[in-house]
Amino acid sequence: MKYNFKPWIFRLLALQIFILIAASVVGHLFSAEVAHAYFYAAPWTIFLWGLLAACGVYEVWKRRRSLRWAVVVLHAGLVLILCGAALSHFLSEEGRVQLSHENSVTDAYLRKDQTVGHFPFRIQLVDYATICYPATNIPKDHITQIRIHDGNKDASPVVAQCSMNQVVEHKNWRFCQLSISPSSTTLYVVCDPWGIGVTYAGYALLLIGCIAYLLQRKSAFRHQLSIAVPENSGNHRLRWQTFVLIALSALIAVALIVRAIEIRYFPCTNGYEVMLCIALCSAITGAKGNQYSAAIQNVCLLIALTTATFALTYLFQDLPTQLPPVLRSPLLSMHVSVIMIAYALLAIVTLLSLHALIVLKIGGLSSKLATTFGFARALLYPATLLLGIGIFIGAYWANQSWGNYWSWDPKETWALITLLAYVPLLHPRLFPMYTRPQSFFSYALCAFFAVLMTYFGVNYVLGGLHSYA
Repeated sequence: MKYNFKPWIFRLLALQIFILIAASVVGHLFSAEVAHAYFYAAPWTIFLWGLLAACGVYEVWKRRRSLRWAVVVLHAGLVLILCGAALSHFLSEEGRVQLSHENSVTDAYLRKDQTVGHFPFRIQLVDYATICYPATNIPKDHITQIRIHDGNKDASPVVAQCSMNQVVEHKNWRFCQLSISPSSTTLYVVCDPWGIGVTYAGYALLLIGCIAYLLQRKSAFRHQLSIAVPENSGNHRLRWQTFVLIALSALIAVALIVRAIEIRYFPCTNGYEVMLCIALCSAITGAKGNQYSAAIQNVCLLIALTTATFALTYLFQDLPTQLPPVLRSPLLSMHVSVIMIAYALLAIVTLLSLHALIVLKIGGLSSKLATTFGFARALLYPATLLLGIGIFIGAYWANQSWGNYWSWDPKETWALITLLAYVPLLHPRLFPMYTRPQSFFSYALCAFFAVLMTYFGVNYVLGGLHSYA
């Protein structure tokens, strides 16, 4: 007798989302340490992650003969990421070490539980400094030079430089610049010999699986696009909307290029640049959607014009041209731009869902509903896959900069909640209720709350390391 795991997957997923929401609220009301101890790192939460992964693996194994290889690779990447996280949690060591010219040589560091740990070598402070932008007092980077003594008389000491986005590695130990004061410098230290490699392997499989899935001819993404039956391309209003969207795309692209020339890096680091990025993505999607329906173009045009207008409001402010030390990484723009494209696509899905629900409510069941339904479902695949890729680009950047690829910061937590919230819509066989248009549109409309909370709520309510973004 075969057991049906489908209801349990839904319940486990809903429970995990609820736990993450509760943990982010507890972290805000009390402290990050309390949230970490009672939720994020609690044994029952870890068990729940393992149970959810096991149910997913079982479903993939049960359907292994009918699944495309890209789907298997993608899910294998997710399992490896969870395994890497478990290895990091149980086998890693982390803490911080404070160095000054009075206390320049040590082999000890302070763990998070306030106990003292010891390196298998000694480190010595050479010098530390804050580098400012030319002709200003604005910090550009914080730098610490250390000398590492292995204790082997035949080995020469190793001199290395640690900065905000440059990690020093030695014998599986990583030293990251945490902060600098006039009297001392503080380094974050972590030893994670197993978790990082396994997690990175999961990232690689995830990226390969995502790209391959979108390119496969018989994927669900392509199937949904085929369901979206195009309208008559000779529609006069569609031609004018397409022209406006193409012109708007060109104008925004020029604005971004001018901004990039001015600041000398890819512009996607503040409100003005982010709004332009969302407007550009929406305009391009709308121009491409000219072959489908006026509703799709109307939604894309509305989002593009709204976000472009918001971007114009920033022109009355002094736009920053000099990034703080923590943000001076080429991975920042890649991380933010990929996630913003995902948010733009999810916003299009949300407004299409709202339009469709209004049509259904007033009883005017349009023959074009199938087109809207197919197009909205199709957009969900690149949107969620890009969101996942953006999250893991951010994790890789954090690991290269601060030695820790996941810290359960509120922005990280809510980005993960957003990703999990859209999972049911991507698995119609596990969640057949969302194959019905009204259920799909209603759920998609509610799920967008997670996007709004991630982008606005974290910044203005929960705070955290990402509250500047």
